[in-house]
Amino acid sequence: MALPFHLFNLVSWLLPARCHGIRCRLLRWCGAKVGANVCLNSNVLVYGSHVEIGHDTWVSSETTFSTGPKGTVRIGCCCDIGPGVKMISGSHVLGGPHRRAGAGFSQPIVIGDGCWVGACSVILGGVTLGDGCVVGAGALVLAGNYPPNVLLAGVPAKIKKELSPE
Repeated sequence: MALPFHLFNLVSWLLPARCHGIRCRLLRWCGAKVGANVCLNSNVLVYGSHVEIGHDTWVSSETTFSTGPKGTVRIGCCCDIGPGVKMISGSHVLGGPHRRAGAGFSQPIVIGDGCWVGACSVILGGVTLGDGCVVGAGALVLAGNYPPNVLLAGVPAKIKKELSPE
């Protein structure tokens, strides 16, 4: 299963920026679920096979999805993912002094409909963003369930403001 995604990563890197449709078709061929009218820009990288992207979503260049068997990355409809965003569903338990990165595990990442994830943000496994959330550029979003229509920012990201649902 990994070989098709390696092919996707190579082709994504080689294609001109505006070849969104080709990238979407190739990602579907690899086994990912990609909705209609999705724009995948150049250098979008996928590690793992558990990616779902809802319709009318924009994924900017240099975005990376790293998934695991229990760590699906699911992006809702009408979302905007800024450049350089990293969505990493896997991590490790803390190990002993000879190897601090202990046993690996993965948790899902769920981005609700209508969300905007700012440039260079990092979303870690176990995050669920409610519909209409905004993640400020450079934020580090740790595991947790975040309510709809909030602005998250900072390292680690905290709720800074409630946004109008209208």
